[in-house]
Amino acid sequence: MKPIIKVDRVSSVQEATELQNLGVNIIGVSLKSETLFDDKRQVSKEMACSIRECLVSAKLCGEVDINDDLVTLTRNCGFDLIQCSKTEIPENSIRKVLKELGVGLVYSGIEASYEDDPSWILSHFEKEKELYASYFHVDLLTDIDDSWNFLKKECPKYPDELQIDDINQIASQHPLIITLDFSANNIIEIIESFHKSQGVNFTLGTKPALVDFHWLDYAELIKILLVLKQEASKRGASHAL
Repeated sequence: MKPIIKVDRVSSVQEATELQNLGVNIIGVSLKSETLFDDKRQVSKEMACSIRECLVSAKLCGEVDINDDLVTLTRNCGFDLIQCSKTEIPENSIRKVLKELGVGLVYSGIEASYEDDPSWILSHFEKEKELYASYFHVDLLTDIDDSWNFLKKECPKYPDELQIDDINQIASQHPLIITLDFSANNIIEIIESFHKSQGVNFTLGTKPALVDFHWLDYAELIKILLVLKQEASKRGASHAL
């Protein structure tokens, strides 16, 4: 299965068009008042609508304040998905209306430490029924520098710590998209290792106020997407033989 590629905090029609052309499946825009970054990537409703109009193959995901009128925002901006952050959950009545409109929900702000019991990772959501989750976005080992190499090389030395197989097990039961310290050098290996996940999630940003989550700048993202596009072309060519 081809992995889903989701990019959050896209801020212009130009970016959205370029990312769509590079194979991004979900374009995320943030309408929330920003506290984590000082980089002007929050967009207006008008810009969200403009980005919606330029999309052909990609879906539009709106990261919004849970206290906003989610149904009206969705109708006005044409969102395919609504993203809730910091493990927020909209009221059940709102979730049902969004489902009836064909709008999915992305539950983000979920962090997984190397010390976590796998059963804790989505435990916040287990008490709720009818979540109508399109994806759970899990950011892995945000408290560790060089998190991918740590998860790959160090965690296996300690069976009680979080393992790649633990995440794959969760992903076999729930629609997971993951974030790590992605780079052009490790993205293929990460996707192949987390073969049960639905895909990967990138968060664009500069000048973060906090560093306990994974983010990258636009130039680095483009390098990664070019690697993914090249890999997809190789696989397509091999299947044609």
